[in-house]
Amino acid sequence: MSETDNLNAVTRFIENVCNKGELNEIDELFTEDIIWHGGEYVTGIIDFKQSIKETRETWPDIKFKIQDSFAEENKVVIRWIVAATQEGEFMGIPASHEKFDTYGMEIFHFDGNKIKEVWTVFDALTPAMKMGLVEAVVPEPPK
Repeated sequence: MSETDNLNAVTRFIENVCNKGELNEIDELFTEDIIWHGGEYVTGIIDFKQSIKETRETWPDIKFKIQDSFAEENKVVIRWIVAATQEGEFMGIPASHEKFDTYGMEIFHFDGNKIKEVWTVFDALTPAMKMGLVEAVVPEPPK
Protein backbone atom coordinates (compact mmCIF):
# COMPACT_ATOMS: atom_id res chain seq x y z
CA MET A 1 0.00 0.00 0.00
CA SER A 2 1.06 3.58 -0.52
CA GLU A 3 1.80 5.96 2.32
CA THR A 4 -1.53 7.67 1.61
CA ASP A 5 -3.35 4.31 1.79
CA ASN A 6 -1.66 3.58 5.13
CA LEU A 7 -2.66 6.98 6.50
CA ASN A 8 -6.24 6.42 5.32
CA ALA A 9 -6.30 3.01 7.08
CA VAL A 10 -5.20 4.58 10.37
CA THR A 11 -7.79 7.35 10.00
CA ARG A 12 -10.44 4.69 9.31
CA PHE A 13 -9.37 2.84 12.48
CA ILE A 14 -9.65 5.98 14.62
CA GLU A 15 -12.97 7.13 13.15
CA ASN A 16 -14.80 3.81 12.74
CA VAL A 17 -13.33 1.51 15.40
CA CYS A 18 -12.23 3.83 18.21
CA ASN A 19 -14.94 6.49 17.88
CA LYS A 20 -17.90 4.45 16.61
CA GLY A 21 -17.15 0.97 17.96
CA GLU A 22 -17.32 -0.79 14.59
CA LEU A 23 -15.23 -3.80 15.63
CA ASN A 24 -15.85 -5.60 12.32
CA GLU A 25 -13.40 -3.14 10.71
CA ILE A 26 -10.53 -4.62 12.75
CA ASP A 27 -10.34 -7.75 10.57
CA GLU A 28 -9.80 -5.63 7.47
CA LEU A 29 -7.26 -3.27 9.02
CA PHE A 30 -5.07 -5.48 11.28
CA THR A 31 -3.03 -8.66 10.92
CA GLU A 32 -4.11 -11.74 12.90
CA ASP A 33 -0.98 -11.43 15.06
CA ILE A 34 -1.34 -7.71 15.86
CA ILE A 35 0.80 -6.47 18.75
CA TRP A 36 -0.46 -3.40 20.62
CA HIS A 37 1.92 -1.64 23.03
CA GLY A 38 -0.45 0.77 24.77
CA GLY A 39 -2.06 1.17 28.16
CA GLU A 40 -1.81 -2.61 28.14
CA TYR A 41 0.19 -5.07 26.05
CA VAL A 42 -2.18 -6.94 23.71
CA THR A 43 -1.30 -9.67 21.20
CA GLY A 44 -3.53 -11.26 18.61
CA ILE A 45 -6.62 -9.95 16.89
CA ILE A 46 -9.09 -11.67 19.26
CA ASP A 47 -7.58 -10.08 22.38
CA PHE A 48 -7.23 -6.76 20.53
CA LYS A 49 -10.96 -6.74 19.69
CA GLN A 50 -11.78 -7.56 23.32
CA SER A 51 -9.57 -4.71 24.53
CA ILE A 52 -11.29 -2.22 22.22
CA LYS A 53 -14.71 -3.55 23.27
CA GLU A 54 -13.88 -3.16 26.96
CA THR A 55 -12.49 0.34 26.40
CA ARG A 56 -15.72 1.39 24.70
CA GLU A 57 -17.82 -0.17 27.49
CA THR A 58 -15.92 1.83 30.11
CA TRP A 59 -15.88 5.06 28.08
CA PRO A 60 -18.82 4.77 25.65
CA ASP A 61 -18.60 8.39 24.49
CA ILE A 62 -14.86 8.22 23.72
CA LYS A 63 -13.85 10.47 20.81
CA PHE A 64 -10.38 10.75 19.33
CA LYS A 65 -9.39 13.66 17.10
CA ILE A 66 -6.24 13.39 15.03
CA GLN A 67 -4.27 16.60 15.44
CA ASP A 68 -1.26 15.75 13.29
CA SER A 69 -0.13 12.84 11.16
CA PHE A 70 2.45 11.69 8.68
CA ALA A 71 3.30 8.53 6.81
CA GLU A 72 6.67 7.25 5.64
CA GLU A 73 7.30 3.88 4.03
CA ASN A 74 5.46 1.30 6.19
CA LYS A 75 4.79 3.58 9.19
CA VAL A 76 2.15 6.11 10.16
CA VAL A 77 2.49 8.45 13.11
CA ILE A 78 -0.44 10.33 14.61
CA ARG A 79 -0.81 12.81 17.44
CA TRP A 80 -4.29 12.89 18.95
CA ILE A 81 -6.49 14.31 21.67
CA VAL A 82 -9.27 12.29 23.28
CA ALA A 83 -12.28 13.10 25.40
CA ALA A 84 -14.31 10.51 27.31
CA THR A 85 -16.51 9.94 30.34
CA GLN A 86 -16.00 6.93 32.61
CA GLU A 87 -19.37 5.13 32.60
CA GLY A 88 -18.11 1.63 33.44
CA GLU A 89 -15.82 -0.05 35.95
CA PHE A 90 -12.08 0.29 35.37
CA MET A 91 -9.45 -1.60 37.37
CA GLY A 92 -11.98 -2.17 40.16
CA ILE A 93 -12.96 1.51 40.27
CA PRO A 94 -16.71 1.98 39.77
CA ALA A 95 -17.94 4.43 37.15
CA SER A 96 -17.03 7.97 38.22
CA HIS A 97 -19.07 9.67 35.49
CA GLU A 98 -16.11 12.06 35.25
CA LYS A 99 -15.16 13.45 31.86
CA PHE A 100 -11.51 13.82 30.92
CA ASP A 101 -9.46 15.13 28.03
CA THR A 102 -5.95 13.92 27.36
CA TYR A 103 -3.49 13.48 24.51
CA GLY A 104 -1.15 10.94 22.99
CA MET A 105 0.80 9.70 19.99
CA GLU A 106 0.93 6.40 18.15
CA ILE A 107 3.21 4.75 15.63
CA PHE A 108 1.51 2.19 13.37
CA HIS A 109 3.70 -0.38 11.58
CA PHE A 110 2.26 -1.97 8.45
CA ASP A 111 2.97 -5.41 7.03
CA GLY A 112 1.71 -5.25 3.47
CA ASN A 113 -1.72 -3.66 3.57
CA LYS A 114 -2.50 -4.30 7.25
CA ILE A 115 -1.39 -2.88 10.59
CA LYS A 116 0.90 -5.36 12.39
CA GLU A 117 2.14 -3.41 15.41
CA VAL A 118 1.24 -0.21 17.27
CA TRP A 119 3.19 1.75 19.86
CA THR A 120 1.19 4.19 22.02
CA VAL A 121 2.39 6.92 24.37
CA PHE A 122 -0.21 9.03 26.17
CA ASP A 123 -0.93 11.12 29.26
CA ALA A 124 -2.49 8.49 31.53
CA LEU A 125 -2.13 10.60 34.69
CA THR A 126 -4.97 12.98 33.82
CA PRO A 127 -7.66 10.29 33.43
CA ALA A 128 -6.26 8.32 36.39
CA MET A 129 -6.69 11.37 38.61
CA LYS A 130 -10.24 11.96 37.33
CA MET A 131 -11.19 8.35 38.09
CA GLY A 132 -9.65 8.44 41.55
CA LEU A 133 -6.89 5.92 40.80
CA VAL A 134 -4.26 8.41 41.99
CA GLU A 135 -4.40 11.54 44.09
CA ALA A 136 -2.75 14.81 43.25
CA VAL A 137 0.40 15.37 45.26
CA VAL A 138 0.67 18.87 46.67
CA PRO A 139 4.18 19.70 47.86
CA GLU A 140 4.55 21.09 51.34
CA PRO A 141 5.86 24.61 51.53
CA PRO A 142 9.49 24.92 52.64
CA LYS A 143 10.01 25.38 56.38
